[in-house]
Amino acid sequence: MSLEEIRNSRCYKIAQRLTALGIYIAPAYPGDRLSYFNDWQNQATTDMARVEEWMTTGYPLPDGLHVVTPDHNWICVAKRGGVQDLDIDDYAACIAMGMPPLADDAFTVDTPGGIHYPFRSTPETDALGNRAVRLDPNDAGSEKIFELKVHNVSWCGPWQTRKDGGTYMPRDSKAPLQVSLSAEQIAWIVAHSTGHGVHETTEWAFHDDWDQEAFLEHNQCDFQDEWEDGT
Repeated sequence: MSLEEIRNSRCYKIAQRLTALGIYIAPAYPGDRLSYFNDWQNQATTDMARVEEWMTTGYPLPDGLHVVTPDHNWICVAKRGGVQDLDIDDYAACIAMGMPPLADDAFTVDTPGGIHYPFRSTPETDALGNRAVRLDPNDAGSEKIFELKVHNVSWCGPWQTRKDGGTYMPRDSKAPLQVSLSAEQIAWIVAHSTGHGVHETTEWAFHDDWDQEAFLEHNQCDFQDEWEDGT
């Protein structure tokens, strides 16, 4: 595929839109909403030159370069000092718990299960760290209804479709990102959430003799590439 064809692809144009918003992105395999690419937290970029390198030369994986073809998806990666995200799985339940309503005029994405609400970070939001709100705040096993994604955690990029047919569509593609969170939003998050701490990556690799098929057969289990909360 020529560079001109790559630049005219939907995948490339989505990358352009996201990086222009200041959102760090990393590749995901076709139809995926999570990334299984090595070191995606640190490789994530807002630099379209890097994106072009991934789509022409390849993304660095332990076994060599993997060319990100136009059928791949993009994930967005929260960064301190960059763009962060409210990942809301049950908006009505959050409102019932007293969450201030989201602004109607800010960039908002309808997801298969709820809402993505990316916003520009400030020192106040950086300080919050990654957090989650559960339907029953006193039960750690209760359904997760809200996540604040501050650093090195991901959400599926907009304008994309995942393998089960679910779509991620902005309500208004031209709407601006909200800057920071309001004092009321921050107070609600602090009052109702538990912190995950800062997610930092650790360098590791499988042993050279690792045999995944043998491991699965020995333990009588199947490979699962997406996990539901609580599993």
